Amino acid sequence: MPLTNPLLYYREWFLTLEPEWADTISYSIFNSIYLFCDPEFKAKQNYEQSFEDDEEYEDGFTSKKFIIFLDQIIADNDRHQVQTVALSLYSITDYTLLHFDKENFPVDCLELFKAKYIEKLLLGKTEDAAFFEEELEREVKDRVVRKEMKMTWDILAATDFNIEMLHHYLIDNMFGL
Repeated sequence: MPLTNPLLYYREWFLTLEPEWADTISYSIFNSIYLFCDPEFKAKQNYEQSFEDDEEYEDGFTSKKFIIFLDQIIADNDRHQVQTVALSLYSITDYTLLHFDKENFPVDCLELFKAKYIEKLLLGKTEDAAFFEEELEREVKDRVVRKEMKMTWDILAATDFNIEMLHHYLIDNMFGL
């Protein structure tokens, strides 16, 4: 019995993301495909066709284009496309975008904004303090979202969308097992 296309698992996970992060991941994936895939690669051609010059960017724009792109690859069910895109999705998502450690963020923004907020309050600069208060709130919300996103990715990567599962899917489809 053939295994489920791993791109379906990724798509399901992707749809749970906050729009800002979905756009960030989509943008990185599209750049990777555009820069590193062979020009004859059908997925790259689909990518290039999915963007029209007269379209304006709005929140969710890139992630919507990514879902359309992903749906086309799933519909085509071309083993080579699935393999290339799935491995790209895995490496970009796992190794690049979801590693939020001190090395990637040498300055702790939360502490910086907190210190600036207190400093501006003590100096009586309430407008400046309000700015840093908003930045603090944004940073805290962003950290919570990133933590939740990382947690859901870790679950997906431990079960349905990892190198081992991608390998099994590709072997299964290659030999019709």
